[in-house]
Amino acid sequence: MTLRDLLKLVLSNLNRMRARVALTAVGVIIGTAAVIVLMSLGVGLQASTNSMFNLGDLTLVEVRSAGGPMFGPAVDARPGGRDPAERILNDDALRAIRALPNVEVVTPQEGLQGFGELKLGRTTGGGYIQGIDPAAVEALGWEMQSGAARLSRGQIVIGPKAFDQGGMFMMAVGGGAVMRGGPSDGGAAAPQPTPALQGRTLTLTLTKYDDEQQEITRVERLRVAGVFAEGNHNYEAYVPLSQLEEYNRWFSGKRRTSRDGYANVIVKVDDPAHVLDVQAAIDAMGFNTSSQQQFLKEINRQFLIVQGVLGGVGAIALLVAAFGIANTMTMAIYERTKEIGIMKAIGATNNDVLRIFLSEAGAIGFTGGVFGVGIGWAIGQVIQLVVANMVLGSADRPPGEPVPSIVVTPVWLMGFTLVFATLVGVVSGIYPALRAAGMKPLRALRTE
Repeated sequence: MTLRDLLKLVLSNLNRMRARVALTAVGVIIGTAAVIVLMSLGVGLQASTNSMFNLGDLTLVEVRSAGGPMFGPAVDARPGGRDPAERILNDDALRAIRALPNVEVVTPQEGLQGFGELKLGRTTGGGYIQGIDPAAVEALGWEMQSGAARLSRGQIVIGPKAFDQGGMFMMAVGGGAVMRGGPSDGGAAAPQPTPALQGRTLTLTLTKYDDEQQEITRVERLRVAGVFAEGNHNYEAYVPLSQLEEYNRWFSGKRRTSRDGYANVIVKVDDPAHVLDVQAAIDAMGFNTSSQQQFLKEINRQFLIVQGVLGGVGAIALLVAAFGIANTMTMAIYERTKEIGIMKAIGATNNDVLRIFLSEAGAIGFTGGVFGVGIGWAIGQVIQLVVANMVLGSADRPPGEPVPSIVVTPVWLMGFTLVFATLVGVVSGIYPALRAAGMKPLRALRTE
């Protein structure tokens, strides 16, 4: 039996029982549409959640000493100092990390260990002031709004919103970030218009107190070499690492030695696909690591579970439809027993009969899957339209905020669901097809 003959025979048989096939296909349509809608909601929720997080550069890994502070110098205030078994992020550790495969850049990232206030004229700014190796800046691939991602002594690269905080600025003390108010020390200064920063000279005022609680200040002038594009660096400011260490030495009165570790180290990997491998290698050295790639992987893992649950709920409807297909094909055997006997008498083999009934069952699943995918997609679009109208009509919606994608139906989902519905039909027809193929020709011909 050729494929063409098989298709003609299958279509003819299904056409003879149109009403029964249509009713059976309805179950497949409902199940397929349920899978499409529920999984599209899961995919849309994942896309919407990911869009809420500005993950930035997925090739970066942050490294800290095990148990060390997130900010501030990696020193141990405990009697006796640091645990000898604890790895320190010193220059030797940095060289070992640079030697790892797929690592492009390794640079310390130190925070200002005291109070610092940035000013442009009379406008007070803020942000967390950090030091970084100037040689690594260009390789980090910072996205700039203006200027260039280059640093030399007396220069600063700053976030576009560093002067939008009403005089707030940051310091780091004892391993934690502390926010302090501006001139009024109340932190409630009126919002200030964002000044043009590129090429301007900022004043950095450092403040500390002596043993008699007398205020001592130091004023530094920094020229803006570049302004970050809006994103993850909105409120950050970077100066050369050597210059920031000089500020911290002024605050503490101590010079950093080769035995001291760095607070944070930034590692840039050549490809996001290698980030987790590099993290594992650094973790094996005894350090703590974190990355946006790791965070993204965890988010996606949670949503895979959600999508699996939602898809499973829809698959239950397809399972119910499978019993309907099996029932339809079983009834067809009783109605066509004599026909099966005639087919075998004129030369049809058991495999021919098996192929006919499996093809009919698969055709029911495929037909229901096609309509189910189309209906499921249409329902998803209606849901998205309703949500969009609700968001656009919301009085609390910020101007220019994009409409969230609540329902996303990727092409792979439609293809997978269609194949799955067809397989459900084929599997449901196995038992009836085996019964039909196993019939004895003479007994089948005697059936009235």
